[in-house]
Amino acid sequence: MRTSVLSHRQKTNRSKETATIGPRSYREAKSEFERNYLIELLVWARGNVKKAADRANRDRKGLYILMAKHGLNPLLFREKD
Repeated sequence: MRTSVLSHRQKTNRSKETATIGPRSYREAKSEFERNYLIELLVWARGNVKKAADRANRDRKGLYILMAKHGLNPLLFREKD
């Protein structure tokens, strides 16, 4: 769980360093927001997709589609025993 969040932060920092002058496109901003929001949900729900979907007022299928779009695996957010 920690590794995926840290690697996400590193990717976000790198993208800011290599960004061109001016604002991002709407598509890029929306995509970044979606990914960050999913990570926040999955951390909060400890990888429990049903709990995350309930909190976001979405169905699980929709959440799984977004996670696949952003390359996120909920198993990485579960705490190990």
